[in-house]
Amino acid sequence: MRLARNVRYRPFPGWAKKAERTSILELIRAHVEALPEMQESFSENLQDLSALDRQVLVERHLISREHAAGGGSAVVVNRRQTVSIMINEEDHLRSAIDSVRAPAQTGLQADRQD
Repeated sequence: MRLARNVRYRPFPGWAKKAERTSILELIRAHVEALPEMQESFSENLQDLSALDRQVLVERHLISREHAAGGGSAVVVNRRQTVSIMINEEDHLRSAIDSVRAPAQTGLQADRQD
């Protein structure tokens, strides 16, 4: 399941200048890391990761290909790798929740249609 949100009165990441993207990243990141589900999470600026590390995150469906290529962006992933929050992807915040692998831990369940 994916959920996207934007910060009011701030330009979308694709339209923002580098300084604006950095400001948005600093504004949001501490709040994301403070969430109960994100305690002891993996949290990194994408430009600080190697191309191989970014590719692994893409293959695990923790970030999108577009996010892997962007600058002024970050990802916060919980320890179980069931919740991933991308900062400054297409939107200011985009979360990916693997509700099939970990419905009990996330408190979310998806209706499966086989």
